[in-house]
Amino acid sequence: MERVSQNTLDELGWHRILAAVSERCLTEPGQAAMRGFRFSGSENVAQTLDQVQALMELTDQDGLLPIDGLEDIRETIGLCRRGGVCPVEDLYAVAKSARCLTRTQRRLSYHSDERPALRELHDRLPDVSELDACLRPLFDSAGQLRDD
Repeated sequence: MERVSQNTLDELGWHRILAAVSERCLTEPGQAAMRGFRFSGSENVAQTLDQVQALMELTDQDGLLPIDGLEDIRETIGLCRRGGVCPVEDLYAVAKSARCLTRTQRRLSYHSDERPALRELHDRLPDVSELDACLRPLFDSAGQLRDD
């Protein structure tokens, strides 16, 4: 793929497009990824467009992906990897994010037979279903640690 010139991107208002998409991202890492997105010349444009089309069809048919509880949990994960103890609120954020990822992965998997372009998206998500199953029972519906 031929590299897109900065002049072409400027004429297309690419920076405004990235800013608009970034504003709609739920987490800071997503926002930063969109703000810093650059064409590398290695993208498979046809494959990416197939994935976008499949996601649009899925959204029309089955609603938005269940990512509304996704949070930036990088610091908490880092703390846990170092053996630290995190506050309950941070652990709840991990539980919510694990739930979002598990539900999204299941939705993509369920629809990947009819929309094969979703398979790669599914495969790129980490499998955190065991973490989800472990953490979900620890919290009540209000996000409070259960006392039982």
